[in-house]
Amino acid sequence: MIDKILVVIHLPYLMEKVLEIGLDFADKYSADTILLIAISKTWASTVVYTSAPHHMPLPLIANSVNFKSEYKKLLSSALNKAKEAKPHLNILTKLVEGRLADKIIEIAKKCQC
Repeated sequence: MIDKILVVIHLPYLMEKVLEIGLDFADKYSADTILLIAISKTWASTVVYTSAPHHMPLPLIANSVNFKSEYKKLLSSALNKAKEAKPHLNILTKLVEGRLADKIIEIAKKCQC
């Protein structure tokens, strides 16, 4: 039995598809859902991309003040879409800093996903 599902939002332009698949699994198993975004420290000196509503990539300088706030907005948007699509599910969010693979394992262990 699956009790919790960890949905990792790594590429903003794939967010809707990732949400759809993750929420379908959560719905099927009536599982709690955690939406996760991990901000890599290596992005602090590079240019990364975020997605506009029309899915065209827009450059975002990682070391700017807007970087973390853009990912907070993305996570908030994902939460809103998830609650609209599956209002009966228990959905939590996590925005963490660090290497994505390490954070996925860390959160999965903590949450027993």
